[in-house]
Amino acid sequence: MAKTWDGVIDDGGFSEDDEQAYNKGMEIIREGLGRGLGFDEACTAVPDDDPELKRLIIDDFLKVTIAHLHFEKEMSAEALATKLGLSVERVLKARQEMIDDVRDRSVEYAREKYGDLEEAFKKSTGSGEGPEGHA
Repeated sequence: MAKTWDGVIDDGGFSEDDEQAYNKGMEIIREGLGRGLGFDEACTAVPDDDPELKRLIIDDFLKVTIAHLHFEKEMSAEALATKLGLSVERVLKARQEMIDDVRDRSVEYAREKYGDLEEAFKKSTGSGEGPEGHA
């Protein structure tokens, strides 16, 4: 098994060719933005041999950019939208998709690891009750 771009073990979701195309697409967008293009304009240079892969590249690049500039660097959604030449609504939608992805993957992981989450919670707390007070 190969590792993905982020170091996670790949379970076969990407072929080596797709991974190379993915990395190249990310670089194309990065270079376009570096030359002063807007986000959508920079994305037009990503080859569209595989429309699904292109969509994934564009979605991932936007989400990585939001993670870095909005969450890490605390740039407002409005400022980020302006910087990328996008609508605030598009940035907010992508941000919500990120939050939903993390939530869904967290629940999926917990279910894989612990099974029935309600039962796991009861076992860990000794009851079915949540903590009192500060939640």
